[in-house]
Amino acid sequence: MEPAGRDFETQHKLLLLETLYDAGLSLGSLPSEEALVEDVLGRAVGVLDASRGYLATFGEGGALRAEARVGLPRRVPESVVAEDEFLREVLASDAAVRREKFRFLRTPVSAAIGVPIRGGARGLGVLVLAEKELRRGEKAAFGEEDARFLSSLAVLCGMAIENRRHLERLTRERERLEEENRRLLDETGRSAAGRLFVGDSPAARAVLDLVGRVAASRISVLITGESGTGKELVARSVGQALRRHQLRRASGDAARIGALRDRAGRRHGGRGAARAFRGGERRHPLLGRDRGHAALAPGEAPPGAAGTRD
Repeated sequence: MEPAGRDFETQHKLLLLETLYDAGLSLGSLPSEEALVEDVLGRAVGVLDASRGYLATFGEGGALRAEARVGLPRRVPESVVAEDEFLREVLASDAAVRREKFRFLRTPVSAAIGVPIRGGARGLGVLVLAEKELRRGEKAAFGEEDARFLSSLAVLCGMAIENRRHLERLTRERERLEEENRRLLDETGRSAAGRLFVGDSPAARAVLDLVGRVAASRISVLITGESGTGKELVARSVGQALRRHQLRRASGDAARIGALRDRAGRRHGGRGAARAFRGGERRHPLLGRDRGHAALAPGEAPPGAAGTRD
């Protein structure tokens, strides 16, 4: 080989290595999977002098996620991509696949090479180049060096795609957990509405139980403890529990009064029943005959009795 030819080969190998190095640094920082496939295909087509190129990535169930094309029709139905024999062969292979003189995505090509893009053991996509051109304008087949370069680029592409999808899954999981956390906080807030002291540990449950027992009694309470341990909070909790206990007791009294009223109504019937119950009119010996709200002292006449006789 002439010195000029050796220099060209050396420069070409350096270009391939530089491209792989730069791809390893930059692919992870691209904003989307669509931008990633565009970038990878552009590098591959430019470095290997291909006039046609195609890169597609697939999601769960084989659904098309992103694609980029160079020198191929832009409006190819997804069904054509799914049914293309060469793409299926590349996706099922573990190494580069080369073929000559066939139709790729319904477009005639004289020579093509394809490599699978994998993330672990899963197929993530395919990278295909076709119609390699030499500087003299002649067509040439893709060689072993091209296959090694494309395989290395596909590995970097697969790692970047897998990392991006993993990050997307983590983001979705974080959003789901944040939403669940907001929901649980909202439910906890509603269930603890009116409660100042919230806790679920054995010690907290013991304090809350003691607060409830104290509130139901009439004893005085002394709360002691170090500064910052929540004495004021416990005192406010006792006061709040006491108010709730008083409300429940008042509600019970009201219910009993209503029951007594109903019973008196059934016993006496009509207006007489209401008079018999309201303040004990004409019933209680200490109350006046016509008013049920005042107690009489010994020898005192009821209101309105002056100047009247029984």
